[in-house]
Amino acid sequence: MTGAAGSIFQLHKRYGEMVSMEKKHYQHFLRLYNRRRDQRVDELVKQGYGYVSINPLNQSVAREWCRKNCKDGSFVFAGSRIYFAYDKDITRFSLSVS
Repeated sequence: MTGAAGSIFQLHKRYGEMVSMEKKHYQHFLRLYNRRRDQRVDELVKQGYGYVSINPLNQSVAREWCRKNCKDGSFVFAGSRIYFAYDKDITRFSLSVS
């Protein structure tokens, strides 16, 4: 595509999905080199942070589980995924929900 419409798709592909981070997250997500408020999802994956895909119907259950069982700031919700700072939290979440 040419023209302005083609540029929109290029920008979407380039920047992708964003995650809002707060100060409390950076004490857990140490490998992120850039302390911006909005992080790209592909940066989290590239730095080696794991995620779990969840069913949209179970998001409230997943949020409540994370609040009760994980340290504050050690997880981030991005759409239908939860990114965890620690591998042990991924394992515990997967075992308890399944």
